[in-house]
Amino acid sequence: MRFLRRFGDSLSAGQLAFASALLLLALGFLIYGRTLFYEFVELDDPLLILENSSVQSVSLAHLKKIFTTYDPELYIPLTFLSYQLDIAIGGLNPFLIHLHNLLQHILNAGLFGLLCSIILRNRRAALFAALLFLIHPIQVEAVVWATGRKDLMSSSFFLISLILYMRRKKIFLPGKLGDEIKPLAYISSLLSFLLGLFSKITVVSLPVVLLLIDWLEGRRLSRRSLLEKIPYFTLAIVFGIVALFGKINAPDLSVLTRILAAAKSFTFSITKLFVPAGLSPMYAYSGTISMRSSDFVLSLTIVTTIICAAYALRKRWKPFAFCTAFTMITFLPSFGNLIKNGDYYITSDRYAYIPSMGLFMLAGFLLSQAEKKSPALMRKMYAPAIAAFLLLLSLISYNQSSVWKNSETLSRHVTLVSPKARLGHLWYGNALRDAGRIDQAIEEYDVALSFKDDAQMHYDRALAYEEKGMDDEAAADYKQALTLSPRYALAHINLGRLFYRRGEKEDAQKHFESASELAPHLAMPLYNLGVLEGERGHFDRAAGLYRQALERDPEMHDARANLAIALLQLGKTAEAVVQLKETLGRSPDNATARALLRELVEKGIIIMTGR
Repeated sequence: MRFLRRFGDSLSAGQLAFASALLLLALGFLIYGRTLFYEFVELDDPLLILENSSVQSVSLAHLKKIFTTYDPELYIPLTFLSYQLDIAIGGLNPFLIHLHNLLQHILNAGLFGLLCSIILRNRRAALFAALLFLIHPIQVEAVVWATGRKDLMSSSFFLISLILYMRRKKIFLPGKLGDEIKPLAYISSLLSFLLGLFSKITVVSLPVVLLLIDWLEGRRLSRRSLLEKIPYFTLAIVFGIVALFGKINAPDLSVLTRILAAAKSFTFSITKLFVPAGLSPMYAYSGTISMRSSDFVLSLTIVTTIICAAYALRKRWKPFAFCTAFTMITFLPSFGNLIKNGDYYITSDRYAYIPSMGLFMLAGFLLSQAEKKSPALMRKMYAPAIAAFLLLLSLISYNQSSVWKNSETLSRHVTLVSPKARLGHLWYGNALRDAGRIDQAIEEYDVALSFKDDAQMHYDRALAYEEKGMDDEAAADYKQALTLSPRYALAHINLGRLFYRRGEKEDAQKHFESASELAPHLAMPLYNLGVLEGERGHFDRAAGLYRQALERDPEMHDARANLAIALLQLGKTAEAVVQLKETLGRSPDNATARALLRELVEKGIIIMTGR
């Protein structure tokens, strides 16, 4: 720290900014560099990236889809667009997506440092706050998780908007409050806020933060200051309404329940910020949310005390009141995500990504004050302690990042930290099943089902039973899944497949038809129906079904190969050859197509030539 102090004193503002950027970049890669080679994990990565056709390529149709749909709950079109660009450059390799996330986090640390330098007016204190933000273990989830991109991107635009807003007027003139408008900075700030909202709705609290900044800087609340906030509040309201449509299936909870859940979430996250141990993407809670629970009463008491303290100190210690209000206000948009499918999750670490800035900024304020009051003590005692503390946080973050290596390590970690997280047991079971450890997977599914009788749990356990050749048990689970969720299209498909394997083709057809009606985007039900029609000698119907399947999924190569077979049976040889060639062009190793090719060559319908 003494070296950094002398180093900072010897540099100009531009040189210090460049040196700080290099320091943040180096530390970021030291802590998170190995995570660039981590795999995708089952926690939403398949839903938002691997199995999301909208991000597989850049096209007008896909652009239209990402700007007109949810994820399925959040409206995040700009985040989806960033995935499109990553995949267009590097394919579905997780390396580039992880690299993008890491660079975005380092950028955010730099932007946060710039914001702090404006507010704190102390470059070393600002760098300290930026380092805390960069290396704190609670940020690991947002950085290492591929799907955490939405929190990273929205935060970038949130910070840029704040910085530009503070540059929109000369409000730091010595001795007086300037009032010269800078329209370009103001408009750019507004545009950045809009881009943040397109990335994730959680930045919706920014207009209130702007009022806080005005108060911190001593700007009086006036008609003019309110008028300039109207566009910000308008955007916030519009996107807030858009976000509500993504939550139409959210549980209808009482106001008291929401307040208690929010209080518990806030105090839990703050505790993790001060004591970053036992971090997890999921903290399940199985008790009752009520005033009868001491946990919730204590949390509500703590929150009330903090609010009262901040209000009481609003004049004597503005920084504390500002940072407390900043943290609480930016936490608010996340509190609607705590109860899902009847389960209560106390919080997720990523929800603290922006709110943590308030506490880190307060730490910068405290460092600045300590440096002013006793510079000698700062050099001799505080500086070494701060350096040791930063090193400790870095080591914890480095260690915490290892749990995100793959689905198995992550889900196992979740079950250890939060044994009552039934989804954690489900994910761990899926990871074990993928690894071929079927018996262990079934045990995890059993644990998950012991908490709640759930359709997805039965479906995934049925897949495990199938891999063990236990078709009767698998069929029972698929049936139970459909009892709990009659519109579960995948369960219809797999149960139909079991009936087909048993020779019960009429029952199989009923389930395939149901799946096709329930999931008009899926090609598999139509393909299966085509197979049934082909076996009955109804080749015209079969060909029609295969064509429909290919409309839904042009890359379903078996459907195209079977279409070629059906066309041959209908005497449409030329068209059959065209479909066969296209199948082999798209999938040279397709077994059905290659067998058909050999047959046509033997019959002299296709003549192979060589050089």
